[in-house]
Order: sequence, then C-alpha cells, then structure tokens
Amino acid sequence: MKPAKWCLVLFLMALLLALSGCGGAEDDVSAGDSTAAGDEETVEVEPGEAEGEEEPESDETTAPANEVKISVTPPDGWEKVEEDNALASYSKLGATFRVTRDRVPQEVDGYDAYLEFVQGKFLDVFEKIEITGTGNATIGGHDGRKLTYIMEIMGVEMKGEIYYIIKDGYAYTLSCGALADEFASFEADFAQFLQSFKFE
Repeated sequence: MKPAKWCLVLFLMALLLALSGCGGAEDDVSAGDSTAAGDEETVEVEPGEAEGEEEPESDETTAPANEVKISVTPPDGWEKVEEDNALASYSKLGATFRVTRDRVPQEVDGYDAYLEFVQGKFLDVFEKIEITGTGNATIGGHDGRKLTYIMEIMGVEMKGEIYYIIKDGYAYTLSCGALADEFASFEADFAQFLQSFKFE
C-alpha cells in the first residue's frame, strides 16, 4: 500500500474510532513507558490525574474515583501509537486497534440500548456507512457486544469491528479497522488483541 493511502486510512480510522464510544466525557489517560510488540501493556486511568487539574466534586455525572487498569498484548509487528484519548492504540500497515473508555449516557440502559445509541451516532455522522451486523461477543473472557461496519470516505472503503464491554457505568470500546479488501489478513491479529484484553 502507498504511504499516502496509509495516512488517509489512519486519519479516517481515527475519526471513526473517536466516535465509536460516543458516550460522555472521557477521563484522562496515562500510560507507562512504551512497550515493544509482544509485550503486555498496562494502562491506568485516574480522574484528576493531569497536572494542575482538580478532581471534580462527586455527583451523578462524575466518574468514580477508583483507578482503572487494563492490559492488552499486541501481536508481532504492531506499533504503539500515542493518543491522548485512548487506553491503548496500535497500528500495522494501515490497520488499527484501539481501546477507549467512555461514560455510558444515563438514559442508555444495557447493551442493546447502547448499540442502538452508537449506531445512531454513526449514521448521523457518516454518509456512506453500512452497519453489517451486531451480536454477542466474548472479549478476553468478558461478555460484551460486537458491531461490524463497512464505510466509504473519499473513495476508500474500510471495514471495522467494534467490541463493547460495559462495566461500572463505562463502555470499554475495542476497535479493529483496516481497508475493506485487507481486513481478512488482519483478523488473526485482531483476535489475539481481543483475547489478550483484561482488566487488572
């Protein structure tokens, strides 16, 4: 694939995946040192962690003050990508894998309602997107849901699978994406990412 096409794909996937959670405000994310492919990455999320930021007073819309830790093990050849709003982010030859955490809106109750909420956001934002399926999924031993899509932006067709785990009022979104005609070649890697995901 040409480098210009990779850049376009990464930009478009970041745009799409930024909407994948579509929940409330995101928490600050701090990651430890960079990890090489094959190493396990552990990420901690704590409210009020950014320098100079005060922890908000507790109310119904404020995240619990407990620490969240996840880990994921990237397959060989995947490079870590630093993103402020991602718990983990990796890329390889234009394909992307990303983990984010978003607050589930108070009016959304359960997985089916959350999938409906997310689908509505996608259809509002993207003109040429087709949701090709939804269903139950197991992610790193956790029950969750899966949404698949195909979309076209600027003549580029992309395919993605987005997995959701709802826990403690948050949606943990694990997003896998690539060019549509190359997606199948990354499926084994995506499966390895998903199987390695865990809360610590």
